[in-house]
Amino acid sequence: MDESEILEVIRACDLEVERLQQRWPHGVSFESRTDAPVYKAYPHYFLSAFPDLNEYDVRRLSIALRMMADAVRLTDVIIDEVPATGLVSREMSHQALQFEAYHILYGLFQPQAAFWERFRTYFAQYARACILESVIKAQGGMQLYDYSDILAIALGKAALAKSVAAGLVELAGDDSLLDPLSQSIDHLQLAVQLCDDVHDWRRDLRLGLPSTFLQPVLAELAERGIKIAADADADWLAKYLYYGGHVEAALERALQEFDKALSAVETLPLPAWRERILRGRRSCEELRSDITRLTKENVLRARARSVDSLIPGIGTSLKRA
Repeated sequence: MDESEILEVIRACDLEVERLQQRWPHGVSFESRTDAPVYKAYPHYFLSAFPDLNEYDVRRLSIALRMMADAVRLTDVIIDEVPATGLVSREMSHQALQFEAYHILYGLFQPQAAFWERFRTYFAQYARACILESVIKAQGGMQLYDYSDILAIALGKAALAKSVAAGLVELAGDDSLLDPLSQSIDHLQLAVQLCDDVHDWRRDLRLGLPSTFLQPVLAELAERGIKIAADADADWLAKYLYYGGHVEAALERALQEFDKALSAVETLPLPAWRERILRGRRSCEELRSDITRLTKENVLRARARSVDSLIPGIGTSLKRA
């Protein structure tokens, strides 16, 4: 299945979601929280590895998991303290999305199916990630936590994506593809999260949000007795991140995760999925190349002006603790 066929599937799924929307009152919204094709037709990226599956069942699975993902995104908004005026509508939309998703899933899978235990595991991972994230935000310092905690949040917040693999292998009656598909999904999610965290580091710093990019850097600075205050030190930190090589290192880790996502499914006939991974990898590589070029140019200009360092405080007695 190529990208154009997947877009056709998405349009059909959009119509079905609109039909379900009509059963609910005004103020309950099934509007998708993303335009990314991969989140609207996730199972279809793997469909070429399951040639004997019923297309109708796969489409129903796609709709159910898409609605569940939108419900999860609404939960994130609610957790982040939606203004009271929108809270009731969003919460009712959240409950309606979950109802419709479960209604579809109950029609696809028997109560004793292995899918449900796997689905519960993914949901528990998501719940733990949300709770740990809220604790870190309340305590105001991700540098107090190990990178393993931040990694658990990043993977846990995306754990429900693996329901795609669990659903497909259940429909196929063959668990052999569960591990490679799940591993590929995990690696892709982490790669994308690293890129997003590089892009959003100022916001994450200001709000105290866990960041796969910032946590190792802040922990390293804390060990050196340097504590970063979000408002006062953001500009200093920007220079440290870019001219200290930390941005490039994070993007290199992302590229490695993209490669692992590809490697996990290298023997499977998944051209659409591989292209999705490669597209993300190309964007990441272009960003890393641009940053490398710009930082080198700035360093050369600074040297020409006899500026000793582009990072104030490096090599001096700067202490913030």
